[in-house]
Amino acid sequence: MSTAILRSRDRQVYRKINLENLLKINWTFMYSIGIFLCLVLVFFYVFRVNQLTLGVNVIKEDMAKIDVLSEQGRMLETSFVESGFLGRAQATAKDLGFEKTTNVSYIQIMQNSLAKAR
Repeated sequence: MSTAILRSRDRQVYRKINLENLLKINWTFMYSIGIFLCLVLVFFYVFRVNQLTLGVNVIKEDMAKIDVLSEQGRMLETSFVESGFLGRAQATAKDLGFEKTTNVSYIQIMQNSLAKAR
């Protein structure tokens, strides 16, 4: 076979397989898909940020409730202690005649009255 025949055969194959026909892209369709995907992503972004802020608000409310319940628990604990052992100890001290001090006075000692140790 001669090179002219091979070249003509290559030309026929090239005409059958034209790259322009294979790679023809509908750009309006591609742009519309891209815009649609961008809008979907923006929607999901807004939705997720909204869910995140709602979660943060729920956590803040729960923390406030926990603080209130903790304070109530501390008050109940002190009242229980007072009514339990501490309450009995205070009643026993009152029965024995002990009283709460209201005034404390200190004895002043002069400097020269102390013995000097050598």
